[in-house]
Amino acid sequence: MSAYPEPARCTEKVVKVFALKYKKELSTEEKAYLTLYIEKLNRE
Repeated sequence: MSAYPEPARCTEKVVKVFALKYKKELSTEEKAYLTLYIEKLNRE
């Protein structure tokens, strides 16, 4: 079990902050890339 939250939950939070700060929604592809990147960071 990882000490970090699951990547999907992290992605949701990043998407919300991004939308508030930049007034733009991330695309499905951008969300998928972000989730994969967070998963990679969790493995390191």
